Amino acid sequence: MANDTNKDILQRLEAKTDGIAKIQAAMQLEFALKISALENKQDMKFMTIEKYLKSDPDTKQEGAIEKLDRMEKIIDKLKIRVVALSVSGGALFVAFKWMVTKIF
Repeated sequence: MANDTNKDILQRLEAKTDGIAKIQAAMQLEFALKISALENKQDMKFMTIEKYLKSDPDTKQEGAIEKLDRMEKIIDKLKIRVVALSVSGGALFVAFKWMVTKIF
């Protein structure tokens, strides 16, 4: 080794560098494949969630957002009816109470 020429030293270095580059390339490929698989899993989860949220016109299935909007409208109408009935009931009670006090 002490009498090696520069050419011999460079060839050994090149062989070692090629081996390291191949190992690094394999590691980078493995890492990229793992990241890609992870992204695919996340995309599938997001697609499943999106499927529940959006309505499907082909199957006529109502999505969660549309159901929530419809239910909010029904609840708002129901609140108005409850308030109207409460006011009417209160007015009838006051009128009945007034009539009872006038009779007795």
